[in-house]
Amino acid sequence: MTDHANNITGFILAGGLSRRLGRDKRLIVIDGMPLLERARRLLSDFTNSEPFFVGDNLDGFGLEPSRIIGDAKPGCGPAGGLVSALDASPTDWCLVIAVDLPHLELSDLERIAAKKNDCFDVITLSLSGDPEPLAALYHSRTREFWSRRLDIKEYSLVGGIRSLSWKPVFVPRGSRALDNLNTPADLHRVDDD
Repeated sequence: MTDHANNITGFILAGGLSRRLGRDKRLIVIDGMPLLERARRLLSDFTNSEPFFVGDNLDGFGLEPSRIIGDAKPGCGPAGGLVSALDASPTDWCLVIAVDLPHLELSDLERIAAKKNDCFDVITLSLSGDPEPLAALYHSRTREFWSRRLDIKEYSLVGGIRSLSWKPVFVPRGSRALDNLNTPADLHRVDDD
């Protein structure tokens, strides 16, 4: 566990259907490791405990059933996964990452956690000042806020974050930590590295 990881529980949002990519992104192998396993190891190394996996289609991956959490509301994207993570968290802070960030590193998670402060509701990595909601720390006190947004079908995490007290944590110039895999072109770009 890193110095900043106390009072943080790790969650991997891994329930997407990969429609734009055309294949299951969780199984894509980058540097010899499937993305799902890479995300698991990253959060395990950071928190020194097994993370939770959030999604409705995680059967057949060999995951410990007690670490799998279904979306609070299926079919509404990451918002449903975030609400489930906040509902299940035994700690004040939830570190939420997407499964499709192949360049996210331990140092990026440490950078977010180093800014942990109860004055903020959300602390996110950022490239240009905009929040990256799927590489972020969420305080558990925001649970009701996100649940209400889910109930009224306000699924935008970025829009929600902007109405809370949040802090951007900038990634270093040239970092690819926030490059995600959504399309075949994204995958081709990673394959060219």
